[in-house]
Amino acid sequence: MMPLSSVIATVPAPNDNGISSGEAYTLSVDGYVTTKFASVGSDVEIIATTRGHTDETIVTANILRYPVDPMSMLLSSGMMADEGVLIDRVVLTSTGVHEEDSDTMMWEGNYVVPVSSLGGVYGASIVAEDGLLRATDNPTQLNQILRNEVEKVLQAIDDGWDTAKPTMDIKNEFDDLTDGVSGHGGWPNFVGTASEGGGSGGSQQLWDTMIDAGHDQYNWSAGSNFLEALMVFLDSEDIDAAMAFVTGLLIYLDEFPLPRTFNDFPAVGEYLMAIDPIENFTRFEGTGDFEAAYNALLGSDEWEAMEEALENLIDNVKPFESFQIILHNIALLAVSSHPEAIIDGLVAYLQPLMEGDFDNMTPFQQLIVRFVEMAEHLEEEDMQDFDGDEIPDNIIWQYEKLMQTTEGQAWAAKMESDSPWVNDVFDDFDTLPEDIIEHLMDSVQHPVWEGVGETITYFVDWIDNATGVNRYMYWPNYDEGDDGEPGETQQSGGTVYFDELYDVSTSFYDPHVLTLGVELKFWGGDESQYPNSFPISMTNHIGETISTNLMQKDDDPHRYIGRLVADNIIATEWTFSQPMEEYQGDVENAELRMESLVPSMMEVMAYEGMDEQFIVSAIGVLVNQDETTSVSSPLTVSALTYDAYGPVEDAEVDIAVLRLSPQAAEDAARSLSPEGDIELTILASTSELRGRYTGSDLDGDVSYEIQEWGTYHDEEELRQHPQNSWHYDEGEGSGSLWEATLQGQKGIAEVTTSGTTDNGIEFSFMNTIPLPGTPGCARTWGNGDGSKWVNIGWEYANFDSEDKWYDKTDLDSIKIDWGDGSDWWVDSEANDYGETNHEYPDSETGEEEYEIQVQIIPEGDDNTITHWYTYKMNHGFQHDEDGEEWYDGWVENGGRCWLENDENFIPSPQVIDSFITDGPFEVMKEEIYSSDADGMTSMTVNPSLPGAYVSIVQSKYTRDDGSTLIGIGMNLGAATEASAFVSGLNEIATIAGLPVWSATTGSSGLTTITVETTGLESTKGYTAMVGLAPIDLSVPFPNIDEDSWGEPEMHELEFQPGDNSRSLEIRLEAPVTGLVVLLMAEDAGEIPFPAAMSIGLVLNNPGELEMTGGLGPGQTTNIALNADDGVATRILAVAAPSIGFDPASLDFSSFSELIYGEAVRGSGGVGWINAENRIDRVCEESDAWYEWREAETDGTGGQSNVRIKWEAWAN
Repeated sequence: MMPLSSVIATVPAPNDNGISSGEAYTLSVDGYVTTKFASVGSDVEIIATTRGHTDETIVTANILRYPVDPMSMLLSSGMMADEGVLIDRVVLTSTGVHEEDSDTMMWEGNYVVPVSSLGGVYGASIVAEDGLLRATDNPTQLNQILRNEVEKVLQAIDDGWDTAKPTMDIKNEFDDLTDGVSGHGGWPNFVGTASEGGGSGGSQQLWDTMIDAGHDQYNWSAGSNFLEALMVFLDSEDIDAAMAFVTGLLIYLDEFPLPRTFNDFPAVGEYLMAIDPIENFTRFEGTGDFEAAYNALLGSDEWEAMEEALENLIDNVKPFESFQIILHNIALLAVSSHPEAIIDGLVAYLQPLMEGDFDNMTPFQQLIVRFVEMAEHLEEEDMQDFDGDEIPDNIIWQYEKLMQTTEGQAWAAKMESDSPWVNDVFDDFDTLPEDIIEHLMDSVQHPVWEGVGETITYFVDWIDNATGVNRYMYWPNYDEGDDGEPGETQQSGGTVYFDELYDVSTSFYDPHVLTLGVELKFWGGDESQYPNSFPISMTNHIGETISTNLMQKDDDPHRYIGRLVADNIIATEWTFSQPMEEYQGDVENAELRMESLVPSMMEVMAYEGMDEQFIVSAIGVLVNQDETTSVSSPLTVSALTYDAYGPVEDAEVDIAVLRLSPQAAEDAARSLSPEGDIELTILASTSELRGRYTGSDLDGDVSYEIQEWGTYHDEEELRQHPQNSWHYDEGEGSGSLWEATLQGQKGIAEVTTSGTTDNGIEFSFMNTIPLPGTPGCARTWGNGDGSKWVNIGWEYANFDSEDKWYDKTDLDSIKIDWGDGSDWWVDSEANDYGETNHEYPDSETGEEEYEIQVQIIPEGDDNTITHWYTYKMNHGFQHDEDGEEWYDGWVENGGRCWLENDENFIPSPQVIDSFITDGPFEVMKEEIYSSDADGMTSMTVNPSLPGAYVSIVQSKYTRDDGSTLIGIGMNLGAATEASAFVSGLNEIATIAGLPVWSATTGSSGLTTITVETTGLESTKGYTAMVGLAPIDLSVPFPNIDEDSWGEPEMHELEFQPGDNSRSLEIRLEAPVTGLVVLLMAEDAGEIPFPAAMSIGLVLNNPGELEMTGGLGPGQTTNIALNADDGVATRILAVAAPSIGFDPASLDFSSFSELIYGEAVRGSGGVGWINAENRIDRVCEESDAWYEWREAETDGTGGQSNVRIKWEAWAN
């Protein structure tokens, strides 16, 4: 194995090493930003954890701004590789060790977004420094590492192609051929001069005489036929099409802009769209249908929409909608008529070739056929290799032999006399194949490809390590011998040696310490003599060795498990010891599994970028929409773009509305498949098989096909199965039913039922079944290493599948013919499972072969199952695969008792379209507008399904100095089938678009509310869930007893069919309480979504406040308590937009901190501690295993009680 990663100086790593006294020590940092949305003036919380730190460690965060729009970043889940621009630096302070790990230090810091910020996508590059050690965790380093490794391969391929490409050399050969005729009237004149010259002794007479001699005199008809087809081809329009196609393709390949970096891929796309290599193909005769179908594809609405969306995505225009359009139209094109029409066009062109219809072939096709026929007559002496490189330097085709005959020379002499240029053209044509082969071989054998191969091999090894260790090794491992046949088992130093126990590489970019789970299993010998453990260790390049013992499981003596954990993250290769190297007991076979127990670099890459990124709004974006609406009502989203001076005019505003309808996922998934399945009925008495489609959505009739086992998935092993059925039948049914007569056939068959549903889904169900009278599943095996003792076993079982168990016929007897004149059999005492052995006579030659016949004989007529084996003394059992023979000590036949079924559904374009528009997720609409003089823009969508409707708005404004300010806003609402209202409360205001109610309660806090509804289905029952969530204000009001805030409550109101309102008495204790009303239908399904809802805030007996002055961007105001309410010690006043929602309001940055800090980085999320805890949490679910620890200095030893659920990975 090669090292995981070379040192890339420009990409900092999250780990750094030093070596002291031959031991490595590592400084590691893992940082993240909890604040994901911020605005100017707000704090961004930055957290870091370190390991390997000292009292001298310093942790800082470099604040970077990236050249990426927030919309694009959200779509890519933060996976960027662009380098940011440094704009600020923050020093983090230590807050103490992690509560779950004393070796992990916690650090915190805050970045205050300045008022001069431009907004956009930002990131924190978190740096830990200690002496000469420097570890960095930033948003793009892992993506940059992957890109660097991929670009090494791209550059190597591009360099290799530029150095060794044969395209122009080959093109020059065709150009030389064309140049030879271009000055003499072209190819038609060449044909006329060479074969149509009139008069006695003219070229036509001499040419025809040569052709006839090939047929009648020299038995070289293939050569004559080729020359005739050549002249027809050269005299047709196909010659110009062929030359244009070949030279055009060669130029296309020669100039193809192979990408050297990821930034080069747009140029590749432009080249692909600008130059069409297929165009020249359509110049061939007979390609009219293909050309029409191809042009129809390129002119289709789906193709044009996809091209436009692709350009928009590249240009970062409407990214959400563009991405959906691309996926949508790819799916539509895949199931449209265009691919089938293109295939039909190709088939129409190739049909004469496939059917051998020579008369209806085009001139080019006729030439190909005649060339292939002539190639079949090549003899070994016709392939002349002058330099011994096994590449022909001269190929003597049959037409060339013909032209060297007396008749051919007479024609050549005529040409040399009258038109010598014809002979020159033939000379060029004669050497064309050899010249092309020479150019190709020079390219393939160019030394530059050796370096390219090494680069690709290195990359494959890099990916193998970067994706984590997941290996399975088996012993004995048979290597191929020189003749391609299995050779001897490679062993070294002991009985069992796992050849594939390769080195594992780690790097400074690994997110976790190398942690490997190891499982060893072996069989053979006396189980009671198995050892309790096997040692295994791994050693790195500086000599560090990590050792453990694989401990035997109490419930399975064949199974041993253990764990190897490195001490540090270090750039090195770990070499493993062989666990069974010293074991001297008998071993028949063994297997070793090894798997990483912590996330790999590639796994962490999925979220690492987002971990340290955040979005800043430099300008305010206030998004307004109804928080609850009906699916029957339009939903208008309006956005106000503003800054500290007021509304912003002429800002570029990108508005996207996304629908999330999780309840629609089940129906959407069902829409891609037919309603029913297939019921098969076997009527043994009449030898009939019936199939019935059970769905009610069938359009037309079903059809059926009965074929041999293994045909559906093209499995040759099943086709050769001794119990396969050779019966074939097909036909049409009537409606949903079909019937077939089996004519007494037995064996395993595949039965496929096909049809189309009324919404256009083409379906096929394949069922594997035993035909009537088929005996049970028979498996036999042999064991013998070439000695005179051989063992034969058998098993007779039921066939079964996912949904059915097929009872087997009772076993009558077992008979074995040993091939040496003796046999063995058992009848009434025959068991379904058993073994017996036999001793052959002493070998005289050492090469005796015995044909062993094993017969499993169930009850009934013609049910005998026969297996044959060839046993050779001093060799074992003979195997034969693809014409290759070898011998082994083990052989088996039959089996495969599990009968697999399969199904295939091809949805129609209408179904695909419905899946997008009626599925769980849809980009409803995305448009780009300019804000008006009031800073306003708006967009209207029509909710199509109940669900959450998320509006994301990005505003960009370019100042006079050329700087572009970016802001982002969002809002969330729900569209429901019905509407719900809360009465009994007084609505006094709105906050962030949510209603604010006041409630007048007595000393008990009781009040009555009424839930009123409109639009409910009168035939359904509903349950209204009323939730009360008191808002804890203990921070601003610390002296109030915590019990005064109250506890959350949940109430249910039953709405019988026809009910429109229900009342409920509630108790309000806290000053502010969140109120949520959700109406759920009684048949809401597995993923319910409310039929109606209402959300708001309830103020409990609020006092009256008077506000002096307006309140807006950059403004302040005075708020005073009404004089009638008396004296207050504290006043709570919340200022927020009365309409709409702005991430800059309601301290949304703190809200994002809470969500990310708890859901992503909290317990059970990502990071060092969580990954290590997950190992132990999984382990607690299984039986204990004990890892032996090395003896202590006092001579005592012990066992750990770490619990590992190895079943999670060792299947």
